[in-house]
Amino acid sequence: GDLFDSSITYQNYPLNNAIFDGGWSLRLEDVQARPQTNYPLTILISSRDIVQLLFSYNSTLLDESYVRRILQHFVTVLKQFVSADSGHLLGDIVLIDSFEREQLVNGLNVSSSVYPADETILDLFARQVKLDRSSIALVFEGRAMSYGELDAASNRLGHYLRGLGVGPESLVGICLDRGMDMIVGILGILKSGGAYVPIDPEYPLERISYMVSDSGVSYVVSSAGLSERLPATCQVIELDGADRERIGTCSSEAVASGVVSS
Repeated sequence: GDLFDSSITYQNYPLNNAIFDGGWSLRLEDVQARPQTNYPLTILISSRDIVQLLFSYNSTLLDESYVRRILQHFVTVLKQFVSADSGHLLGDIVLIDSFEREQLVNGLNVSSSVYPADETILDLFARQVKLDRSSIALVFEGRAMSYGELDAASNRLGHYLRGLGVGPESLVGICLDRGMDMIVGILGILKSGGAYVPIDPEYPLERISYMVSDSGVSYVVSSAGLSERLPATCQVIELDGADRERIGTCSSEAVASGVVSS
Protein backbone atom coordinates (compact mmCIF):
# COMPACT_ATOMS: atom_id res chain seq x y z
CA GLY A 1 0.00 0.00 0.00
CA ASP A 2 0.95 3.65 -0.10
CA LEU A 3 3.38 4.94 2.52
CA PHE A 4 1.18 7.98 3.08
CA ASP A 5 -1.94 9.48 1.50
CA SER A 6 -1.48 13.18 2.15
CA SER A 7 1.28 15.72 1.62
CA ILE A 8 2.19 18.93 3.47
CA THR A 9 4.72 21.14 1.70
CA TYR A 10 6.24 24.30 3.14
CA GLN A 11 7.86 26.49 0.48
CA ASN A 12 10.37 28.78 2.11
CA TYR A 13 13.06 29.11 -0.56
CA PRO A 14 14.46 32.69 -0.81
CA LEU A 15 13.52 34.99 -3.69
CA ASN A 16 15.39 38.17 -4.51
CA ASN A 17 13.00 41.13 -4.64
CA ALA A 18 15.09 42.56 -7.47
CA ILE A 19 13.53 39.99 -9.71
CA PHE A 20 10.14 41.58 -9.14
CA ASP A 21 11.28 45.23 -9.04
CA GLY A 22 13.29 45.22 -12.26
CA GLY A 23 12.20 47.25 -15.21
CA TRP A 24 11.08 44.40 -17.37
CA SER A 25 9.41 45.00 -20.68
CA LEU A 26 7.09 42.07 -20.01
CA ARG A 27 5.04 42.24 -16.85
CA LEU A 28 2.57 39.58 -15.72
CA GLU A 29 -0.08 40.40 -13.17
CA ASP A 30 -2.59 38.31 -11.21
CA VAL A 31 -1.04 35.03 -12.25
CA GLN A 32 -2.01 31.98 -10.22
CA ALA A 33 -0.55 28.51 -10.31
CA ARG A 34 -2.21 25.49 -8.71
CA PRO A 35 -0.02 22.48 -8.08
CA GLN A 36 -1.45 19.05 -8.74
CA THR A 37 -0.39 15.84 -7.01
CA ASN A 38 -1.55 12.25 -6.93
CA TYR A 39 -2.40 12.40 -3.23
CA PRO A 40 -5.99 12.65 -1.98
CA LEU A 41 -5.00 15.73 0.01
CA THR A 42 -2.14 18.18 -0.48
CA ILE A 43 -1.53 21.19 1.77
CA LEU A 44 0.86 23.77 0.36
CA ILE A 45 2.21 26.53 2.62
CA SER A 46 4.14 29.37 1.01
CA SER A 47 5.51 32.57 2.50
CA ARG A 48 6.70 35.86 1.06
CA ASP A 49 4.99 39.05 2.05
CA ILE A 50 2.14 36.99 3.48
CA VAL A 51 1.72 33.35 4.41
CA GLN A 52 -0.60 31.44 2.10
CA LEU A 53 -2.23 28.05 2.67
CA LEU A 54 -3.53 26.13 -0.31
CA PHE A 55 -5.62 22.99 0.15
CA SER A 56 -5.79 20.76 -2.91
CA TYR A 57 -7.84 17.56 -2.75
CA ASN A 58 -9.37 14.83 -4.89
CA SER A 59 -13.10 15.47 -4.74
CA THR A 60 -13.90 11.88 -5.73
CA LEU A 61 -12.22 10.64 -2.55
CA LEU A 62 -12.79 13.43 -0.03
CA ASP A 63 -15.88 15.52 0.71
CA GLU A 64 -15.57 19.29 0.74
CA SER A 65 -16.97 19.39 4.29
CA TYR A 66 -14.17 17.06 5.46
CA VAL A 67 -11.46 19.29 3.95
CA ARG A 68 -13.09 22.42 5.34
CA ARG A 69 -12.97 20.90 8.85
CA ILE A 70 -9.23 20.34 8.45
CA LEU A 71 -8.85 23.94 7.28
CA GLN A 72 -10.80 25.15 10.30
CA HIS A 73 -8.43 23.19 12.55
CA PHE A 74 -5.50 25.09 11.00
CA VAL A 75 -7.28 28.39 11.57
CA THR A 76 -8.10 27.50 15.18
CA VAL A 77 -4.48 26.63 15.95
CA LEU A 78 -3.11 29.76 14.22
CA LYS A 79 -5.47 32.01 16.15
CA GLN A 80 -4.10 30.59 19.39
CA PHE A 81 -0.53 31.23 18.25
CA VAL A 82 -1.18 34.92 17.57
CA SER A 83 -3.43 35.56 20.55
CA ALA A 84 -2.50 38.18 23.13
CA ASP A 85 -1.72 35.47 25.65
CA SER A 86 1.76 34.32 24.65
CA GLY A 87 2.10 31.95 27.58
CA HIS A 88 0.53 28.97 25.82
CA LEU A 89 2.29 25.65 26.08
CA LEU A 90 2.20 23.36 23.05
CA GLY A 91 0.10 20.91 25.04
CA ASP A 92 -2.51 23.63 25.62
CA ILE A 93 -3.18 24.13 21.91
CA VAL A 94 -6.51 22.60 20.82
CA LEU A 95 -7.53 21.59 17.30
CA ILE A 96 -11.26 22.20 17.49
CA ASP A 97 -13.16 25.37 18.30
CA SER A 98 -16.03 25.66 20.76
CA PHE A 99 -18.67 25.11 18.05
CA GLU A 100 -17.19 21.81 16.84
CA ARG A 101 -16.60 20.69 20.41
CA GLU A 102 -20.29 21.27 21.17
CA GLN A 103 -21.25 19.22 18.11
CA LEU A 104 -19.03 16.31 19.15
CA VAL A 105 -19.97 16.27 22.83
CA ASN A 106 -23.66 17.13 22.70
CA GLY A 107 -24.48 16.35 19.08
CA LEU A 108 -22.85 13.37 17.38
CA ASN A 109 -21.96 11.76 20.69
CA VAL A 110 -25.55 11.55 21.91
CA SER A 111 -26.50 7.88 21.84
CA SER A 112 -29.55 7.84 24.12
CA SER A 113 -32.99 7.18 22.73
CA VAL A 114 -36.45 7.39 24.24
CA TYR A 115 -38.34 4.11 24.47
CA PRO A 116 -41.89 3.49 25.72
CA ALA A 117 -41.68 2.78 29.45
CA ASP A 118 -44.57 0.31 29.34
CA GLU A 119 -43.12 -1.95 26.61
CA THR A 120 -40.45 -4.66 26.75
CA ILE A 121 -37.76 -5.34 24.19
CA LEU A 122 -39.95 -8.19 22.94
CA ASP A 123 -42.84 -5.77 22.41
CA LEU A 124 -40.61 -3.45 20.39
CA PHE A 125 -39.26 -6.35 18.35
CA ALA A 126 -42.78 -7.67 17.64
CA ARG A 127 -43.81 -4.19 16.51
CA GLN A 128 -40.95 -4.06 14.01
CA VAL A 129 -41.80 -7.56 12.72
CA LYS A 130 -45.41 -6.50 12.20
CA LEU A 131 -44.27 -3.30 10.48
CA ASP A 132 -42.13 -5.07 7.86
CA ARG A 133 -41.31 -8.78 8.08
CA SER A 134 -39.20 -8.70 4.92
CA SER A 135 -36.74 -5.98 5.95
CA ILE A 136 -33.22 -7.08 6.89
CA ALA A 137 -32.66 -7.60 10.61
CA LEU A 138 -29.22 -9.24 10.66
CA VAL A 139 -26.21 -9.33 8.34
CA PHE A 140 -23.22 -11.51 9.18
CA GLU A 141 -20.38 -12.76 6.98
CA GLY A 142 -22.33 -12.32 3.76
CA ARG A 143 -25.55 -13.84 5.11
CA ALA A 144 -28.73 -11.90 5.80
CA MET A 145 -31.79 -12.68 7.90
CA SER A 146 -35.07 -10.79 7.71
CA TYR A 147 -37.17 -9.79 10.70
CA GLY A 148 -39.70 -12.44 9.76
CA GLU A 149 -37.04 -15.18 9.65
CA LEU A 150 -35.52 -14.02 12.94
CA ASP A 151 -38.94 -13.94 14.56
CA ALA A 152 -39.80 -17.47 13.39
CA ALA A 153 -36.43 -18.95 14.44
CA SER A 154 -36.52 -17.37 17.90
CA ASN A 155 -40.17 -18.43 18.35
CA ARG A 156 -39.24 -22.06 17.66
CA LEU A 157 -36.47 -21.90 20.23
CA GLY A 158 -38.80 -20.19 22.70
CA HIS A 159 -41.40 -22.96 22.35
CA TYR A 160 -38.68 -25.61 22.68
CA LEU A 161 -37.41 -24.06 25.91
CA ARG A 162 -40.94 -23.78 27.28
CA GLY A 163 -41.33 -27.48 26.62
CA LEU A 164 -38.26 -28.11 28.79
CA GLY A 165 -39.82 -26.19 31.64
CA VAL A 166 -38.21 -22.79 31.14
CA GLY A 167 -40.45 -19.90 32.18
CA PRO A 168 -40.50 -16.63 34.12
CA GLU A 169 -37.60 -16.29 36.62
CA SER A 170 -35.70 -19.14 34.91
CA LEU A 171 -32.04 -18.54 34.08
CA VAL A 172 -30.71 -19.98 30.83
CA GLY A 173 -27.07 -19.78 29.85
CA ILE A 174 -25.98 -18.86 26.34
CA CYS A 175 -22.50 -19.82 25.15
CA LEU A 176 -22.06 -18.97 21.48
CA ASP A 177 -19.61 -17.21 19.22
CA ARG A 178 -20.80 -13.93 17.77
CA GLY A 179 -23.17 -14.46 14.89
CA MET A 180 -26.82 -14.87 13.95
CA ASP A 181 -27.33 -17.85 16.28
CA MET A 182 -26.39 -15.65 19.24
CA ILE A 183 -29.23 -13.21 18.46
CA VAL A 184 -31.65 -16.09 17.85
CA GLY A 185 -30.60 -17.59 21.17
CA ILE A 186 -31.05 -14.40 23.17
CA LEU A 187 -34.47 -13.67 21.68
CA GLY A 188 -35.55 -17.29 22.08
CA ILE A 189 -34.63 -17.32 25.76
CA LEU A 190 -36.47 -14.05 26.37
CA LYS A 191 -39.52 -15.30 24.49
CA SER A 192 -39.61 -18.43 26.65
CA GLY A 193 -39.96 -16.13 29.67
CA GLY A 194 -36.47 -16.76 30.99
CA ALA A 195 -33.44 -14.53 31.42
CA TYR A 196 -30.17 -15.26 29.63
CA VAL A 197 -26.78 -15.62 31.33
CA PRO A 198 -23.99 -14.80 28.83
CA ILE A 199 -21.01 -17.17 28.96
CA ASP A 200 -18.04 -16.25 26.80
CA PRO A 201 -16.77 -19.42 25.07
CA GLU A 202 -13.24 -17.98 25.19
CA TYR A 203 -13.20 -18.14 28.99
CA PRO A 204 -11.05 -20.86 30.63
CA LEU A 205 -12.92 -24.09 31.36
CA GLU A 206 -12.68 -23.51 35.11
CA ARG A 207 -14.33 -20.10 34.83
CA ILE A 208 -17.10 -21.43 32.57
CA SER A 209 -17.78 -24.25 35.04
CA TYR A 210 -17.89 -21.76 37.93
CA MET A 211 -20.32 -19.45 36.08
CA VAL A 212 -22.68 -22.35 35.36
CA SER A 213 -22.65 -23.59 38.94
CA ASP A 214 -22.76 -20.13 40.54
CA SER A 215 -25.72 -18.95 38.43
CA GLY A 216 -27.57 -22.23 38.86
CA VAL A 217 -28.52 -22.56 35.20
CA SER A 218 -29.90 -25.94 34.16
CA TYR A 219 -29.82 -25.29 30.41
CA VAL A 220 -27.25 -23.61 28.19
CA VAL A 221 -27.98 -22.64 24.57
CA SER A 222 -24.81 -23.39 22.62
CA SER A 223 -23.48 -25.19 19.55
CA ALA A 224 -22.04 -28.60 18.77
CA GLY A 225 -18.55 -27.17 18.53
CA LEU A 226 -18.73 -25.54 21.96
CA SER A 227 -20.74 -28.05 23.97
CA GLU A 228 -17.61 -29.89 25.13
CA ARG A 229 -16.49 -26.73 26.95
CA LEU A 230 -19.58 -26.82 29.17
CA PRO A 231 -19.81 -28.88 32.38
CA ALA A 232 -21.94 -32.02 32.63
CA THR A 233 -24.05 -30.37 35.35
CA CYS A 234 -26.13 -28.54 32.72
CA GLN A 235 -28.06 -29.65 29.67
CA VAL A 236 -26.63 -28.21 26.48
CA ILE A 237 -29.03 -27.18 23.70
CA GLU A 238 -27.13 -27.31 20.42
CA LEU A 239 -28.71 -24.95 17.90
CA ASP A 240 -26.73 -26.49 15.05
CA GLY A 241 -26.41 -30.01 16.38
CA ALA A 242 -28.44 -32.65 18.22
CA ASP A 243 -31.32 -30.29 19.06
CA ARG A 244 -31.62 -28.64 15.66
CA GLU A 245 -34.27 -30.97 14.21
CA ARG A 246 -36.39 -30.96 17.38
CA ILE A 247 -36.30 -27.16 17.54
CA GLY A 248 -37.24 -27.04 13.84
CA THR A 249 -40.46 -28.97 14.48
CA CYS A 250 -41.66 -26.44 17.07
CA SER A 251 -44.22 -23.78 16.23
CA SER A 252 -43.03 -20.54 14.65
CA GLU A 253 -46.00 -18.65 16.09
CA ALA A 254 -45.62 -16.16 18.94
CA VAL A 255 -44.71 -17.51 22.38
CA ALA A 256 -46.77 -16.49 25.42
CA SER A 257 -43.72 -15.64 27.50
CA GLY A 258 -45.51 -13.98 30.40
CA VAL A 259 -42.83 -11.26 30.44
CA VAL A 260 -44.19 -7.82 31.26
CA SER A 261 -42.55 -4.44 31.71
CA SER A 262 -41.81 -3.42 35.27
